Amino acid sequence: MTGGAGYFGSTLVDELLREDYEVDVVDRLNYGDSGVEPYVKNRRYHFHEFDILDVSELKRVLRKADCIVHLAALVGDPLCSKYPEEAWRVNVEGTQGLVELAKDEHLPLILASTCSNYGVTAGWALESTPLNPQGIYAKSKVEAERLVSQLYFHTILRFSTLFGVSPRMRMDLMLNEWTKNLLFDKRVEVYQPNAHRPIIHVRDASRAIKGVLNGLQFAQNQVFNVGCNDYNFTKQKLAELIRDEVSGEIVTVEKGDPRDYLVSFDKIRQVYGFYPRFHPTEGVREVKAFLESYSGAKTFNNVVDYHDSSL
Repeated sequence: MTGGAGYFGSTLVDELLREDYEVDVVDRLNYGDSGVEPYVKNRRYHFHEFDILDVSELKRVLRKADCIVHLAALVGDPLCSKYPEEAWRVNVEGTQGLVELAKDEHLPLILASTCSNYGVTAGWALESTPLNPQGIYAKSKVEAERLVSQLYFHTILRFSTLFGVSPRMRMDLMLNEWTKNLLFDKRVEVYQPNAHRPIIHVRDASRAIKGVLNGLQFAQNQVFNVGCNDYNFTKQKLAELIRDEVSGEIVTVEKGDPRDYLVSFDKIRQVYGFYPRFHPTEGVREVKAFLESYSGAKTFNNVVDYHDSSL
């Protein structure tokens, strides 16, 4: 697994270890080792600290792999806009190198992509809907999808916006951030309140990957949107859901993120029977409890916390 020490990856590791998978993680620890520390004593967990562009090291790790789960990326438009060249290097060039190795080793590859690739849609976005990326992050993930689609055995998973608590925590995700803002500032600012955004708990997203791994024969050369039709919220409705648990003021602002996408998750439901276990309200309560119990919880921001000595 690449990027296995990140917000998503460190939760996925836990899901896989619980099901007796042998997990090798490649990560360069741009956010520290909080996503590694819980697992280092597990005999089925093997951590490798290096950049995914180090092809010789990747090849060494892949020799004993049965499948590649590719999560490593600079994630989110604020971070990718701050470091556009690095974003393209990691998200695209890193993926290209991994694809070449997957070809050589005859390994299936599962790519973690994003529903953000739909950008702005006029109706429901199906897996076949033309992509309309709005920023550097989504553009790099669309290109990563193109590269991965060249493989004989590939699976592309486009995830809803994640939320919830993880060993390597992030607060700069919509539900997490708005919970923090309402809890500490008693105010959240919303741009385009009627724009849609699907969301999913990070543990449910991890369950989706585990489900694909357990039924890999149904995933060959397939694209799946990962989420739940019921959790396509307008920004206003999501803000109100959070306010009902935390209290505070919702304020409409004039500038912000232009994305607006309503996504269908019928395919993954039909093929894998996937449905999330965690309601967003549970996520708000979980994040609120985390914020109230952890003194440094106002940070955990991908842009602020990102550290790369080469930049």
